[in-house]
Amino acid sequence: MQTRLLKRSDASWAAEVVRERWNGPFIVSKGKVHDTRQLPGIIADDEDRAVGLLLYSHEGGDIEIVTLDALEPLRGIGRLLLDAISARAVEVGVKRIWLVTSNDNVGAVAFYSRCGFRLVHVWLEAITKARSLKPQIPLKDKNGVPIRDELEFEKRMPNQSPDPTPASGTPAAQVRRQGE
Repeated sequence: MQTRLLKRSDASWAAEVVRERWNGPFIVSKGKVHDTRQLPGIIADDEDRAVGLLLYSHEGGDIEIVTLDALEPLRGIGRLLLDAISARAVEVGVKRIWLVTSNDNVGAVAFYSRCGFRLVHVWLEAITKARSLKPQIPLKDKNGVPIRDELEFEKRMPNQSPDPTPASGTPAAQVRRQGE
């Protein structure tokens, strides 16, 4: 498998992936609406087939991962895409890569943690508020877990200072209500 930057000729395929997996072209994170049709991205290819998509936003000194989709689970596609965006981040000189996921997505929490990301914020009720911008966001996951909060993860790039860790050794994660 290999990765490559998203090209104009990939637009209809990427739009279909986002529509099927994210209920349309708009993604809300930390109160901001992203139009995925306008975002740069990285595709994972296996021979002549696209098997993964990562869309991101590059603002200031950060890259936000807006979507990450491995179309064939447990093949290393997600990690390959994260490695590619990490290399891109170093190439363009950003300080950190960050993303949000929902409180019900325990698989993503474990995955991002294994890939070197740290939980830095819990945004209470952020998804509840995001439904005013994107009503298609479900109230509960397939197991009946309420979807309410955003969990923010980050990965600092080489030669960048990590968030401080208190002397007790506990993570520096913070819990905040959206808008605080």
